[in-house]
Amino acid sequence: MLNLKPGTTAVFLLTLLMLLAFRPVIAHPGDSLVNKLSRTKKPDQQIFILHQLYQISRYENIHEAEKYMMSAIDIGMKTSNTASLVTSYRQLAALYEQQRNYMQAHLFYQEAQKTAVESDMAEILPELNYHIGVALCRLDRYAEALTYLQHASLASSPEQHVIRPKAALFQAFCYFEAEQEDKAFQQIDSLLGAAKKPEDLPLIAFYNYELQYFWNHRKEWVKALPLNEAAIQLFMEHNNDHYAILAMKDRAEIYLTLDSVNRAADYLRRALNGINSAGSFNYLKPAILDGLATCYRKLNDNILSQSYERQSKMLRDSMSAKGKAAMMPIQSVSYPGVLPYKKTSIGGLNNWQSRLTPLLLFVFGSLSLVIWFRYRKIKSNINREKAAALETARRVADQEKQIAIREAYEQLEKEKEDAVHEARGLVEKVREEARTLQAQIATTSVLLANKTEYLQQLQEKLYTSNNEDCRRFAKEIKSNIGDNDYWGEFIRSFNLLHQHTIDKITKKHPDLTPNEVKLTCFVLAGMNNKEIAGVFSVEPESVKKARYRLKKKLKLTEEESLRSYLEQLQ
Repeated sequence: MLNLKPGTTAVFLLTLLMLLAFRPVIAHPGDSLVNKLSRTKKPDQQIFILHQLYQISRYENIHEAEKYMMSAIDIGMKTSNTASLVTSYRQLAALYEQQRNYMQAHLFYQEAQKTAVESDMAEILPELNYHIGVALCRLDRYAEALTYLQHASLASSPEQHVIRPKAALFQAFCYFEAEQEDKAFQQIDSLLGAAKKPEDLPLIAFYNYELQYFWNHRKEWVKALPLNEAAIQLFMEHNNDHYAILAMKDRAEIYLTLDSVNRAADYLRRALNGINSAGSFNYLKPAILDGLATCYRKLNDNILSQSYERQSKMLRDSMSAKGKAAMMPIQSVSYPGVLPYKKTSIGGLNNWQSRLTPLLLFVFGSLSLVIWFRYRKIKSNINREKAAALETARRVADQEKQIAIREAYEQLEKEKEDAVHEARGLVEKVREEARTLQAQIATTSVLLANKTEYLQQLQEKLYTSNNEDCRRFAKEIKSNIGDNDYWGEFIRSFNLLHQHTIDKITKKHPDLTPNEVKLTCFVLAGMNNKEIAGVFSVEPESVKKARYRLKKKLKLTEEESLRSYLEQLQ
């Protein structure tokens, strides 16, 4: 389905209904002229409109064009408008000449000449003489034609300079028929030699076309074909589609005569394509379709042959029906071969339709405007609602975004606090374990150091004894003890664990004894007097006195804590 907007859909549907309901009114491009013709009362304007209608329909509906000119002639005769009467005769004769009905063309050109002579319209007589001569030449009445063509070649008006060479050309045809070929060729050569300017190329195309027609008439196809090809090329270069199509049709007829069927079919197809491209000259279609049917019949292609025959028959029937419809309003004949004009029914358009059409168009336009404005209003409301919805959605999205950010921040803070708390717990746990380990190490080291001192003292006592066994035991004790300095290792390890605090203390108080340094380590380790006494194998009171002496050496008062002071040095 088409995705059309409401306003567009409504206008489209209304337009479609109007087209269906009033297609007789708008079916033809000349209907506005027909409406104007039905309203005008002035004969001059009626004739002018009829001539315009003739120009519109002359290549589409020959019968209708003929009717318009017949009506114009009738009005011209009634009003004695000789100028328009001559023009109407000429156009009607040209219409018959277009159909190659040269007898009718000759008669109406003669009527035009007669009227022009009576009205002293000498300026158009050369052209009329030329056309009469051409028609007589086509009718093989060469002697009469030569007389008219000689009069036409005397044209002196600058506007009719083309008439002289054209008349001279047809005089050459007459000379051919009079068996004066030398004179004819001499005249043709002089004409073609004179036309050397670029602006004369259309005239040369016309020469070639008429010469090929002449040689066709004489059945000298070899001479006709090159002239025809040159004419086609020149006509196409100068956008003269009508004569180009006629020349293609003539060339196809020559090829059919020569039994060159494929070439004939090719040129007929080109002519048909030219008609379709131009959108005009439909009066030539039936003959071209008949020619194609003949070609394919000779090529034993009965399917295409019958198809073209059906198309030709349908087109002829359609044109015949249009011609009859166009001629139906004419009721009587007041001039031989001329049909009178009936004002109230030209083109088959009734007066009620003429009066009703503007009203309906006004109603249609009003409805279209109402629908359009209504659509614009609805569209505007929809746009406003859409904008409001978008704004609301934007605000909600911003609020949700802020809430999400705040919740995420709170979650991160909580996780951070939990992580810090957990880290602190781990640090405290590690510190506690480190302190416990330090105490164990200190205790072990001190015990080892005390035992070592005890063994050293025992070894010295045994060594001073006179008993050989005692001396031997003293030597074994010495060898087992070795030179290990357990107190020194204890001090170094403790110093590393407590960030070189012992080094800082000894540097600040270099007069401390080794026992005082040991006591300092135990105090920093958090051991009480009883625990320290156990390490040194002394009484707690002795440890208390040692601590007192250490505080005095460090210049601390009784209220100051020895441990706090030592921790400050870390």
